[in-house]
Amino acid sequence: MRPRESYKITAVRLVEFHNLGTTTIEIPEGGHLFLLGDNGSGKTTILDAIHLVLSAGREMEFNAAARVAGAKDSGGRSFQGIVLRYNAVIGRTEKESGITYAALELTSSTGKVCSLAVGISATGMDIAYERWGGIASVKAAELPLTVKGENGMERPATQGEFKRAFGELVGGRYYSHISDYAEAVGARLFGGELKYADVCKLLRTGKAYREIAAKAANYNDLFRQLLEEPRRDTFEPLLKGLRELEESKGRLEQIDERAEYLRDLQGERRKLENLRLKRHAIDWFEADAKARESDASAARCADAIAAGESERAKLESAARAAKDEAEDENAALETRMIELERKMATLQESNQKLLNELASVKRQAAADADAHEKQMQAILTKIDKLAVTMTSAPTTVPAPVSTADDYDIYEVQKGATLS
Repeated sequence: MRPRESYKITAVRLVEFHNLGTTTIEIPEGGHLFLLGDNGSGKTTILDAIHLVLSAGREMEFNAAARVAGAKDSGGRSFQGIVLRYNAVIGRTEKESGITYAALELTSSTGKVCSLAVGISATGMDIAYERWGGIASVKAAELPLTVKGENGMERPATQGEFKRAFGELVGGRYYSHISDYAEAVGARLFGGELKYADVCKLLRTGKAYREIAAKAANYNDLFRQLLEEPRRDTFEPLLKGLRELEESKGRLEQIDERAEYLRDLQGERRKLENLRLKRHAIDWFEADAKARESDASAARCADAIAAGESERAKLESAARAAKDEAEDENAALETRMIELERKMATLQESNQKLLNELASVKRQAAADADAHEKQMQAILTKIDKLAVTMTSAPTTVPAPVSTADDYDIYEVQKGATLS
């Protein structure tokens, strides 16, 4: 069973509440509230407002301080007197009719906000009054306790206005009967009717703070006087329950320590899981980057292979063309070689003929040279003979040349004469 949430009072809001009028008291930290002030300044009125909201008017005693101080009555403190602002000094009210509100803002240990409000309307000191209430999960300042009047001034909301506006609040619940409101408060904050009744009695007793202060010398007698003596059959189980609560508190503290340790472990586990997730993410990113790089490398290799295949096809085509061209050139060369060989054979034959002719010419030339040499020798011999003849005979006109030999001799002679 989960423990019930604990609440602290963080604000008290009053609207036309007796002599305090309309005001809001903020208690931000929800701690202890000390009320300091002169007599009649409204300290007890604030406690009455808190008591009224928490108890819905059960076990209600207004202005307990006045009774403790020796006053015969509560100084006009009644529900009607609170609403109509009864002045005990002059013995009359300030208003003939009116509406008042008291509200508390409670904040739980987990930060949840719950506001309680009680409204009272009265039309006379001796006429029955009406009470209603409401509970909502909003701050006290957001409760619809006032509305703007025709003159533009704030006034207390009527019961009908309160009802309509309260239903629109977050978690808002309106109670037309104060007993229904009391039942809802007891169930929500105190765990049921039995405990709520004890709380209401405790609140009534606790307001006798002036008696505690006046008789502080003997607290045993004081508490016997203030508090009803509990029945034994009730008190002993209560003590047993308190002891069990203390033991349970110790066990709960141990459980809390273990729970804190488990929470720490859970936090470390979450951190480890986050680190693992980050590591997995890094691994995934690295693998993805490698896969992308591999894909890019494969694409580049595929492009290179495609380019190589294209280049190889071009080279093969060029090689085939070169081969075909070489074969054509080779065939042409073979044809030319055959032609050249044929020409060479022809040239060799011609050369041989020429060589043969040259040899024949050389032989003929040699023969001609030899014949010419012989002829020259003969001519020279003839010249020599002629010279001898010419030197011994008188000069005469040479005879006409009749033959070639004679002509040669004549030319020789002529040349000699000219010389």
